Amino acid sequence: MADFGVGAADAHDCYVVLLGRTKQQLATELAELIALSPQSAQLPE
Repeated sequence: MADFGVGAADAHDCYVVLLGRTKQQLATELAELIALSPQSAQLPE
């Protein structure tokens, strides 16, 4: 594996979480993320 990016275990966890959401839930979350400014405190560091 490369020394950068997302590890296999973290990628799997994200995959499992995403599978548990409906397309509508994902679309809503994406719209909320897109609406945030790049400096928003709600974004992860």
